[in-house]
Amino acid sequence: ARDGSERDGKGKDRKIGRSYSVKGRYIVADILKGTAYLGGGPFAQNAEKVVGVVRGRKTAVLGDKKGEIMIEAVIFDMDGVIADTEPLHASARNALLAEFGLDVEKISPTAIGRSKREFWSEVAENYGLKNTADELTEREFELILEIAEAVELPATDGLEDILKTLQKNGIKAAVASSSDRPYVDKILQITGLEKYFCAKACGNEVPKAKPAPDVYLRALSLCDTCAANAVAVEDSDTGAKAAKAAHLFCVGYDAPSDEIFQQKLDLCDVKIKKMRELLPVAEGMAAFKEKAI
Repeated sequence: ARDGSERDGKGKDRKIGRSYSVKGRYIVADILKGTAYLGGGPFAQNAEKVVGVVRGRKTAVLGDKKGEIMIEAVIFDMDGVIADTEPLHASARNALLAEFGLDVEKISPTAIGRSKREFWSEVAENYGLKNTADELTEREFELILEIAEAVELPATDGLEDILKTLQKNGIKAAVASSSDRPYVDKILQITGLEKYFCAKACGNEVPKAKPAPDVYLRALSLCDTCAANAVAVEDSDTGAKAAKAAHLFCVGYDAPSDEIFQQKLDLCDVKIKKMRELLPVAEGMAAFKEKAI
């Protein structure tokens, strides 16, 4: 964007007020650096003194503060973010390992941060189990859901308030999980959060689970947005790798229920301890301005 104008996709320069209009694309102008960003990278100098975000036919001017960007979607990991399901996974996994007479203490911790199919494939191969990884994965999910229903699994504290605020502001909420779709649907039903999510991208619907970016790329597509206009919320290093591989700004939810589930979250752009700290994002802008740009 030079002198407040940019090509509109038809070879014409257009200028709308103090922001930019670019058909099908977005711009963020950094007034302190005098640089504009297109698709996340600097592309022009002498940016106008305004922070603007433009996607398609939507033009939004957010004021004169550095680094504020319009958020169109927030994509949540499932386990450990939407609900504290990690202990349920551990209980179900341990029960299944015990059924086969395997060393629970030795084997179970190796499952943390990995997809279930990868874990059970390794266990079946190493210990000569006749069951396939798919069969073992499905059985574990069945056990988890039995426990979740029995204990009436609650949503993460403060999450519903965030989801209500997203909904009120027209910001989409999505799930990106390595878990299978039937499990994701059931957990959202049990926690009473299903009505807030417009899209769900699950591990059994993509070629590769996390840390590959596949579920996040699918979630972005389902939300009809791009990585620069979305935020991921993760509680694991594996999930953070997936989010960053999809070029998303990643918030690390660092509130494990037990130290055994503690993750470094070094790849996350910022960490939070309470879900309510997401409120600025739910209101439609990146709260962590220095890192957002």
